[in-house]
Amino acid sequence: MIVYIGIFYNTPAQTPKPCTLVAAKLSQHYPLRTLPHSKNLLRCNFEVLSTLFVIRKKTDLVIIDLYAYRWYYLAIISAYICTALKIPFAFFLHSHLLSEKLQHRNSALKNLLRKSMYNICPSGFFQQQLKQSGIESVVIPNPLQPEHYPFTRHNHPHTPHLLWVRNVHPKYDPEMAISVLDKLKKQYPDASLTLVGPFEPEYKNQLDAKIKIKGLEKQITFTGLLSNSKWVTLAATHNIFINTTTLDNAPVSVMEAAALGLPVVSTNVGGIPYLMEDEKEILLVNAGDAEAMNNQIIRLMQSPDLYNSIVTQARSRAEENMWPKVQPIWDKLLAPIIKPISV
Repeated sequence: MIVYIGIFYNTPAQTPKPCTLVAAKLSQHYPLRTLPHSKNLLRCNFEVLSTLFVIRKKTDLVIIDLYAYRWYYLAIISAYICTALKIPFAFFLHSHLLSEKLQHRNSALKNLLRKSMYNICPSGFFQQQLKQSGIESVVIPNPLQPEHYPFTRHNHPHTPHLLWVRNVHPKYDPEMAISVLDKLKKQYPDASLTLVGPFEPEYKNQLDAKIKIKGLEKQITFTGLLSNSKWVTLAATHNIFINTTTLDNAPVSVMEAAALGLPVVSTNVGGIPYLMEDEKEILLVNAGDAEAMNNQIIRLMQSPDLYNSIVTQARSRAEENMWPKVQPIWDKLLAPIIKPISV
């Protein structure tokens, strides 16, 4: 049996974490159980400990999603529990903030990474960092479901309608997106920006004040949190996707946009350059450089060939992340450990 420890408590409006899709797909081929199902960290740890103790003799592998902040401690404690119970475990590294922990020479994380059966990375970004510490890993992309991302080839646009999808938080720099639109409107007065994602009212008020000063109230829309299906539908009314984050690992939204047929202009932080090739599948700029992002958008607007080429190549890249392409990588990884369910 496989036990998958991840964040499985998504509300209906939230975009599910990658573990939700991976666990659902793997459970069609392997006996699999997911843990935990609570937001309370103490309850999560108790559920993991009690469940693993009961089923320890039936468990062939525990897959542990590794995020930052409070979920980091759940992952670390889960790995220690597996070690104590002598159950093989594998880490699936997700958060860009783990990079800082890898810098510590004798960190608990490094010690556990060396004990794990597998260390799974969603891109080459973490794989490179682990390699520098002498830790082996395998790349398995965060998967997409093909039926959820219909490809739309837009006619070359005359007016840029920008889409931004992320938590409206300073670390993802929505202020840069606002600055980009402010610069863009000088050449494209009817340009617009839609920001999709949850926000804290206080920070949203700060952004609204800056938007008012720039006179962009009619050109910028905040939708709040949308379900995956709703923002995918919304994407069809936009023609360029921008990503302004200041730090990241393997953002699923960037690959989702590429799958839908939107050319992506993004900052070049963290693992993003490992996801798609600059000038071929994506256009990259330095973090915080609104002028450079504005110029890249203008390039797309002024060159139908560049626009169509980026769209085509990025869609091909996104198809490599579709579940039919990702499943064989999982099957190869799991083959020495557990037999598939007989059909």
